[in-house]
Amino acid sequence: MSSSSTRRCPSLPAVPMAEVVITGYASLDYPALLDGTVAGDSTTQIRFRDPGAWPRLGGSPAYAGAALARGGHRATPISWVASDQAGDTYVRMTGEAGMATDALARIDAPRSPISLMLYQADGTSICLYDPGFAGREALTPVQCQHLAEAAHVCVTVGPGHLLAEILDLVGPDARLYWVAKNDPTCFTPALCARLSARASVIFCNQAERALITAGTREDAIVIETMGRRGYQVGVDGQSRFVAADPVSVSDPTGAGDTFAGAFIGAYLKDGDPHAAAQVAAEATRQMLEVRGRAERSLS
Repeated sequence: MSSSSTRRCPSLPAVPMAEVVITGYASLDYPALLDGTVAGDSTTQIRFRDPGAWPRLGGSPAYAGAALARGGHRATPISWVASDQAGDTYVRMTGEAGMATDALARIDAPRSPISLMLYQADGTSICLYDPGFAGREALTPVQCQHLAEAAHVCVTVGPGHLLAEILDLVGPDARLYWVAKNDPTCFTPALCARLSARASVIFCNQAERALITAGTREDAIVIETMGRRGYQVGVDGQSRFVAADPVSVSDPTGAGDTFAGAFIGAYLKDGDPHAAAQVAAEATRQMLEVRGRAERSLS
């Protein structure tokens, strides 16, 4: 990887192992690569679907939390699933990925959120999303306790009607991490301004950069991912670009959230944001390489 040099940035005191609470949507994902493109009143064959990932654990907290767990930290997702079999599966898979499950709330509803993710032969994609019980989420006493007591809270895209309450519960001394997303139902202008002013570390891609408003903390770290090009780390008004080693994969879902979780985990251990970003880039590359090998071997 190549990089431009900048002055040394402030470091966070090292924390060998920490608990990070991650808020956001849950989803069971069903990804498939197609032989053609979808058209009305016709059949399109599936070229590849991984039987070991059908369904696949999804949602931003799951990807970020799994990366944190692999880094040796306790990851506690705050998410919601229904009281159906899919909800049972989601809770089980979350535990199998090394995350805590006590802050996963069950809603008395017939359908948990799922996503059908179709990758077409022409390079475009289609996402069919069933939100299940959207709008019925509420914070449980267990979730409120985790938020109030946590030293580290990561906010990802989730129920917009709960975000102000979530931020109110986060303690004044807690470190807040924001994984931005172009979803105006969650991240309204007012909440983006509040998150920009409060977050110690902000993750975004190029399109999401506009969500970050003026008035960020002086010590805020901004990580901007640029897809196959690489990423940029901004500290104290100075930016460092690092080129990526591109990975050939049709389904990059979860790459940004994996990067965020791996970065937080590494940053908590050694306090160096540039070193943490390198760890995060490698963790993301490994995740995508595993997925790419499966595509090539089974398609």
